[in-house]
Amino acid sequence: TTSGGTSAVTSADQFSYGCAPALTSVSPSTGSTTSSTTVVITGVNFNPAGGDSVWTDPGISGITWTVNSTTQITAVIPASSGSVGLYVSSGAGQSNGLNFTF
Repeated sequence: TTSGGTSAVTSADQFSYGCAPALTSVSPSTGSTTSSTTVVITGVNFNPAGGDSVWTDPGISGITWTVNSTTQITAVIPASSGSVGLYVSSGAGQSNGLNFTF
């Protein structure tokens, strides 16, 4: 620190942050009660490098997904029944939910 109360800026002083995912659509929005359904989730702030997760509330186990780009995820949702909220989480936070019905 200098006598003026400042110090040189170094790379250790800098940081970056991301924005939480935000969902705009899921297609199809209705899944099968007897077999898995492949869906395309569209939104923003997805991370193709990894770290995102797709989940439902109430929870359905066995969901698999691939982050295709910063705006698209392909997911395979196992058969179930009823209606769930579909979400994407990342290190930057949790998305809004979209309705998905079986």
